[in-house]
Amino acid sequence: MMNNEMIINKGAFINGISRFLHTHLRSFLYLFILSFLMNACAVISAPTGGEKDKIAPKAIKINPQNETVNFNAKEINIDFDEFIQLQNPQNILITPDINPKPVFTSNRKSLNIKFKTALDSNTTFSIFFGSELKDYTEGNPTDNFTYVFSTGEYIDSLKIKGSIQNYEDKLPQNTYAILYKDLRDSVFTTKRPNYISRIQTDGTFEINHLKEGQYQIFALADNNSNYYYDLPTEAIGFLKENIQVDSNSQNIILPLFIPEVAQIRIIEKDKAIQNGIFNITWNKTLSPKTDQFEIVSLPETKALAFFEDKTMRIYFPNLQTDTGHIQLFVKHNGKIVDSIETKLTSKKTSNIFFDSIQYKSIKQLQSNPLKLVASKISIADIDTNKIYIIDTSENKIPFSITQEEDFKTYKLTGNFLPQNYTIYILDSCFLDLAGNFNTAQQISLSVLDNKKGGNLLINIELDTIYPNLIFILKDNQGKVLKNEFLSNSQTFKINIGLIQAGEYKVELIRDDNQNEIWNSGSFINKTLPEKIYYHPTPIIVKENWDAEETIQPKFDEVKKSILNLQNKKQELNQQINNNSSIPFQNRKLK
Repeated sequence: MMNNEMIINKGAFINGISRFLHTHLRSFLYLFILSFLMNACAVISAPTGGEKDKIAPKAIKINPQNETVNFNAKEINIDFDEFIQLQNPQNILITPDINPKPVFTSNRKSLNIKFKTALDSNTTFSIFFGSELKDYTEGNPTDNFTYVFSTGEYIDSLKIKGSIQNYEDKLPQNTYAILYKDLRDSVFTTKRPNYISRIQTDGTFEINHLKEGQYQIFALADNNSNYYYDLPTEAIGFLKENIQVDSNSQNIILPLFIPEVAQIRIIEKDKAIQNGIFNITWNKTLSPKTDQFEIVSLPETKALAFFEDKTMRIYFPNLQTDTGHIQLFVKHNGKIVDSIETKLTSKKTSNIFFDSIQYKSIKQLQSNPLKLVASKISIADIDTNKIYIIDTSENKIPFSITQEEDFKTYKLTGNFLPQNYTIYILDSCFLDLAGNFNTAQQISLSVLDNKKGGNLLINIELDTIYPNLIFILKDNQGKVLKNEFLSNSQTFKINIGLIQAGEYKVELIRDDNQNEIWNSGSFINKTLPEKIYYHPTPIIVKENWDAEETIQPKFDEVKKSILNLQNKKQELNQQINNNSSIPFQNRKLK
């Protein structure tokens, strides 16, 4: 009886549950779907599909309005046309400084700025957001958005405009024009500026709402968003003189450059002496005229150093194979700048002397000598029995070969006809300073009829006599074909001679310090980069036609330029024959 009642009651309970679910199921589903939709609407997410949003947030409502005078509000509210995010509010620049700093709070499409202290009277304030205020979905910054207000009856209204002379083609990100009321030199490296404006991609800038007075002006590619110069990799620009703002100025021009490193140091070096050669990379371009190096080794052995641009190669002509660890002391202009402990890994092996990619296939005019530039220094005699030049009929062509004063360039001359040739360089034809022989390689040479080229004469007419100039001729791919040092005249005639038809570029560096390389500026020394003139149009050489070009340089740009360096053969022989290392200095090109 008891069991039957329990079975009946259990069945009734199940039936009741079924009727309840059937009756209320629609209500449950409706509430579930409604709750899901409400939660989904509350989540900020990027829309799918379509083009990527590249537009920065735009302020659509500001209270109090931008450029309000007689400002006495406790807070500022700004509404934007899309959801925003605020990053690193400590980097937002307020000028003049307000201490303690206001509190910045973002919520969906709104930004609130709440002041924690009373503001100075009769003062124009500027709040520059930089890249810290962005849209939520794509992170597009508000760029140059600035909120300006005055606690007095007017807003400072003076402004300056200008442009950047950039040292490279593309303007670095986050590059600003900035002003300081403080006229001390150190302020640029320690404090945030009084006024700031982002420099546009075309190099122009405008700084508004200025108070009359004297200022320092700088350009800064701000890598760490602190608005002052504190990193050696940050590009900067400045004027040597302060500017007086008493009217709207339109013609300020700032060079932008990476400052030159003052202290020379090694930034990269080989792990060991391999094949009697040790390579070093310096942190700055070396001058053939003012940089002298001496390498002293323990145990004592001969060491010869050659450098070009920032790279130094040290040869050890007589290094013994049983040499263990070696201590190298590197002297620069008589002072030890580094001590290197290294070891010998191998000695006297074969390697390529002429770049296999660069010299895989070359073209040359018939009457011009063929020049091959080796990757290694050599003063040994050339085994001409191990060089062959073969024409298309398998005939061996007689030729002569000479070495130029840089001990890397070889000039081959012969009675060549307009056709294709193959140059065979056999093993052990060349020997470098460390005793390494070359491996075999072959070069395809296409000799062109002289009618495929033309003679080029370049006239240079200067507005004044400069102490020293560096003339550079490049082909259309940027390869340096000729560089020459010019001085003590206002006009020059540079005879390039017979050259292949094509387009060529001319650069002229104003070598103010006469050290035979281009130098960047220095903030510490208040020097600007040495200027370089780029001839605005290519020089065109036509087939079987003589070309004469007159150039009247205007020095208004700066750019790096790598120049080849030279040495003298008897100095090398003297150092090899001596029992100790002698300071070695590169010589200029002739």
